[in-house]
Amino acid sequence: MVLGKLLKRCPTELADWKEIDRLVEQGARVRGVFDNQAFSETNLAVYALRCPDGFEALLQRGLPLDANYPYPEYAGKRQDTPLLMYVTVLLEDYPPQPSTLKAMLTRHNNANVRPACEGCNLLSPLEMAVQAGHVDVVKVLLDFGADPNDPNKDGRPAFIRALVSNSVEMLRLMNAKKKLDVHRVDHKTISMLAWANCLGAKEAAAWLAREGAVSQGEALCQKR
Repeated sequence: MVLGKLLKRCPTELADWKEIDRLVEQGARVRGVFDNQAFSETNLAVYALRCPDGFEALLQRGLPLDANYPYPEYAGKRQDTPLLMYVTVLLEDYPPQPSTLKAMLTRHNNANVRPACEGCNLLSPLEMAVQAGHVDVVKVLLDFGADPNDPNKDGRPAFIRALVSNSVEMLRLMNAKKKLDVHRVDHKTISMLAWANCLGAKEAAAWLAREGAVSQGEALCQKR
């Protein structure tokens, strides 16, 4: 596919984009390039991380953000929204850029969406960003309304990922934007402080306790 070859070069020259626009006008589907699961280099998230300017140029040309795209074949039959892909795929030399994230969320704000589809991520974009330790990404998601208290299928809020990583910095960051529900209990009636204790997250547990959290159901989470 000519269009795919052009995009894989991470085009920056005006002549390349004129050729891309010509191909699109003739019926080439930009989305079709990223629907091909066989090539990791044309995975949408990999492309967005490696070629942020090119990705934003595609957004300006109407690349759908409300659709699901496949991961490479080696990742199994997985798919996700562009936003979740972007905060999930980790490339050491290509960290996620706040400007790219803002460009995506400005066009389609799904900061609180967990796609309900086979092979899709069960975590929210905020959970993934907190888990990865991307402070700048977390800030952008919070600015666009991501809710750290939003519960997952087990009734645990997004901020539980900061307990898993024992990150007081993340807890403070989220709490400054929206008061964390430190009294939340999950569907098994296990409190957040109990989870922190079970995870051995001493600093996070101390922070929760200072915020008034109490431990409930610790024996249950020790049995998990």
